[in-house]
Amino acid sequence: MRGMFRTARRRTFRIAATVGLWLCASVPFAQESAEARPPREGAEEAAGQEADPAEAPDAEPPVPALTPEAVLAEFDSRTSRNVWPGFRSGEIPIAIFDGEDTWLARHPAPPEDFAAAEGAAGLLVHEGRHPDLRADGPIELAGRWTAALLAHEEGATLEGLTGTLIRAAFHVYQEQEESLVVPDHHQLCDYPTEDADALTGRRLELAALRHAVVSKLEDDAAAWARRAIGIREKRYETLSKQALIYERQLEEYEGLARYTEVRSMRQSPRDLVPEKGFAPDAVLDRAAVTGAVFAILLDRFDRGWKTTWADSSASLEERLTERLEGSSNAVVHALTPGERVAIVDAAVLDAAYHRVALEDERDEYLGKSGWTLRINAETQKLLPQFFDPLHVKRMRHGEVMHSRRLVLENELGTVSIEGRKVLTQTSAKRTLADGVERVILTGFRKRPETSEEDGVVTITAPGLELTFRDAELREGEELLVLEF
Repeated sequence: MRGMFRTARRRTFRIAATVGLWLCASVPFAQESAEARPPREGAEEAAGQEADPAEAPDAEPPVPALTPEAVLAEFDSRTSRNVWPGFRSGEIPIAIFDGEDTWLARHPAPPEDFAAAEGAAGLLVHEGRHPDLRADGPIELAGRWTAALLAHEEGATLEGLTGTLIRAAFHVYQEQEESLVVPDHHQLCDYPTEDADALTGRRLELAALRHAVVSKLEDDAAAWARRAIGIREKRYETLSKQALIYERQLEEYEGLARYTEVRSMRQSPRDLVPEKGFAPDAVLDRAAVTGAVFAILLDRFDRGWKTTWADSSASLEERLTERLEGSSNAVVHALTPGERVAIVDAAVLDAAYHRVALEDERDEYLGKSGWTLRINAETQKLLPQFFDPLHVKRMRHGEVMHSRRLVLENELGTVSIEGRKVLTQTSAKRTLADGVERVILTGFRKRPETSEEDGVVTITAPGLELTFRDAELREGEELLVLEF
């Protein structure tokens, strides 16, 4: 229970101490070329931005109903523009959970548990939430890739739901298109999120990209893009090869989906990049934006880049670098000293706080009252069959906290956890893809139900289903230990 009783004063002291130690070291990104000069006055403006809307009338327009039919109609309207060659959005199956039932459209071989919906032509309905719909994104439903949308969240808007559905549909297209990469999300659990230098580099790069995407003049946009790529190249010197590949894969997978949404929804590039950057562990969100920015810049410097996509395996950033080689180098831009100092200081504090917050969360989780289940699998490692990359945290090297769904298995059986936190551990030199060696589940209010029959151990509890053979189950004080 240590994490639950730490005082704010103690946390502040720990963060201050961490920041102080970091500031004693050199900051690789603190120096800038003296020959660079700030942007010309008035040289930035949202490239391709839509005209500002007229002032709103006194009476607010009615809020559109968030029915499945309304979302589908808006989706079809927005995707009628051909923003990516070969992306035929009208042929992609779509499943929408509205908080009560699951609605299915355009599925060529729908599951038997869907029936025709009264008063909704072309739609099928499943009573309640279909078990395969656990998150937004691509799912396999009855053997067909389907775009899934959870439309029941509080505060949802028609525009927001439509954008999410566009990304999900494009991910379905990516899953089926051989020329588009699907990232290996096992690498997410080893991506350096808590390192202050790495965070500083990411935010400096993002700031330069923001200047590039909103610059009105082409020479300015090219200069800022080159600056961002230069910062990235320096950052990549300290990034592992696996993390580098994963980042580029994410930018293609998440970034092109975000780009498709931006172009389909006619969103402004100025609103795409947040001024303060992203949280240290917002790896997927950041890659979606940087990938989309690279794609928008490619639109500017090579309008035919999408038609030749399959001809090269180069990343978005590499393609942009090649296109910029033919642009003028006469203009050079750099972040101002004030911008750099603000970014560096914020990154140091955010990284330090992030590390402390992770330790507090870990301590609180391990100290929870109630029953605990530990699975020791050093001799029979558990391989991930499913985990949600949007709901994982790297707590320490080799430790990952999953908060939505995790399925692990080996040749002896399977464990499935859904709707509750679970901590997985691997040895220091291994990754999640190499197999999980220990699983820790805490906070069960009641003793999980167990049975042992014919050499098979079964354990069930809310959010937990486990079945293994040839395993030993031991019990202590509010503790169950399963070993292979």
